[in-house]
Amino acid sequence: MEKVAAGLPAEAWQPFLLREGAKGPLVHEFAVVRVWAMRHYRAGPPVWLLLRRTTEKSDLKHYISNASEQTPWQNIALAGGARWRVEECFEDGKMHLGMADYEARSWSSWHHHMAMVSLAHLYVTLTNRDVKRDVPALTLDLALRILRSVFARSTPTEDEAMKIIDYHLERNRVAHESHRKSWLEKHKELAEKLLL
Repeated sequence: MEKVAAGLPAEAWQPFLLREGAKGPLVHEFAVVRVWAMRHYRAGPPVWLLLRRTTEKSDLKHYISNASEQTPWQNIALAGGARWRVEECFEDGKMHLGMADYEARSWSSWHHHMAMVSLAHLYVTLTNRDVKRDVPALTLDLALRILRSVFARSTPTEDEAMKIIDYHLERNRVAHESHRKSWLEKHKELAEKLLL
């Protein structure tokens, strides 16, 4: 892939904002090339080769997509960038819900543990979704803090929950603005090109 990437002209690389991350905009440069897939040592169907590199050009990733020839490269880039949701789910499970804390000796007990973690994740995610209608910046971690405070008390008040939410939202907002400001200062030309 490095040879293909090195052979591409500079204008083949397009910056694209995947999402707004906790530390500012998540921007990568993408290039797409139509190539032939190989099947049993013969030319197969035409596919897209999507190359992704960081704005610092230090990390090169590649994806193969069977999307039609008319598919805009931005759609292919979004699909390639969507894998962070799966990784985020596993990270949440490990950090907050005990996914990595099992001490099982058989497959059945491991499956039981994973089922319980999945149910806990579903419950927290649904709670997060319901509360997020009123508080759009709510994170899974903050939803867990609310649930822990609710389960710890016999009669929690709505004001107490809102104070917890407001406190953490303000901390998250300040951290996000600081990271975003640093990123924008470091990538001035890219920020102007993407109108950030």
